[in-house]
Amino acid sequence: MRVPREAVWATLFGAGIAYEVHEIRARSGGTLSEVVRLVVRVDTPAGRAAFLMGWGAFAAWFAQHIVTVPSLEDL
Repeated sequence: MRVPREAVWATLFGAGIAYEVHEIRARSGGTLSEVVRLVVRVDTPAGRAAFLMGWGAFAAWFAQHIVTVPSLEDL
C-alpha cells in the first residue's frame, strides 16, 4: 500500500505543531525558537550574523524553489 506523499508531509507537519504546542504549554524551554537560539548562539554577534545570513539564503532558495514549476519530464 502506498501512502500519498501529501499525507506524509501533513503528518510530519502536524506532529511538529503538536510538539511545539506541548512545549509552549510546558514552558520547558524546548520550543523550536528556543532551541534554534541555543544551537545557533544568537546571543553572540557572530551567531546573529550566521543566523541572519543562513535564514536569508534559505528564504531566497525556498522562494525560488516553490515558484519554479518543473516540466512534466522532471516529475
